[in-house]
Amino acid sequence: ASNPKRQINKITQSDPAFEMRDKAYAVEVNPFFNYTFPRGYVAFGVLLEYSRAGLQNVSPRWNPMSESVQQDVLWDTEPYHGWSQPWESFSEGYESFFATGFESYSSIEVVKNISLLLQLTVLKKYTTIFKAYGLSEISQGEREFSFDRTHERETHKIETWMSGSVGFFTRMGPIALFGTLSFPLSYLVRQNTELLDMDSQIFSHTIRNTWQVQQPTTFRIMMIYSLGGRPEVTSRG
Repeated sequence: ASNPKRQINKITQSDPAFEMRDKAYAVEVNPFFNYTFPRGYVAFGVLLEYSRAGLQNVSPRWNPMSESVQQDVLWDTEPYHGWSQPWESFSEGYESFFATGFESYSSIEVVKNISLLLQLTVLKKYTTIFKAYGLSEISQGEREFSFDRTHERETHKIETWMSGSVGFFTRMGPIALFGTLSFPLSYLVRQNTELLDMDSQIFSHTIRNTWQVQQPTTFRIMMIYSLGGRPEVTSRG
């Protein structure tokens, strides 16, 4: 037998009058520091970012009590009993994340005209996704639709990125030579989800992945020849 709630979801999603509303804001701070000394420099940047977006899936619906169309009625939805799927509908919820990390660069002259270049990047992102499911109905004695929440899902995801590089820089007359060995961009994710029916836990699961490589190791050499004589090289930052 077909599931009536799922049929309602499909009809609502195909209705051109439906609307996904979102109210979002974000705060980002990126302080950057640069310290120079006689034999080189050290630069250090910090990422701090927070974002939150509230979501509502609404559509107009005929109200038999007022004999008119009521706007912005939340969808009738029910959850998939497992991990949230791309096709899964929900009525309302929010998504928020907090990202932090740092990026550092340094150049240190180890011997005359030869400098050691170092770079390190570490980023971490914490994401929370909350979804509510239920029915929009006209309760006894009421004249408008109100939402009755039946299920809640909360998913947490922690992502980590890490990369770095080591290299050298040297000058030989009008020629500047750079060599850089970039380490792999490594990625790690841990996520868990919990589904409740307002009284008890229906589904709970945690996924822990091993480190993955998103970008491979690379080695690059760059040579700059200055037609005007000895090249001028400025430090990053």
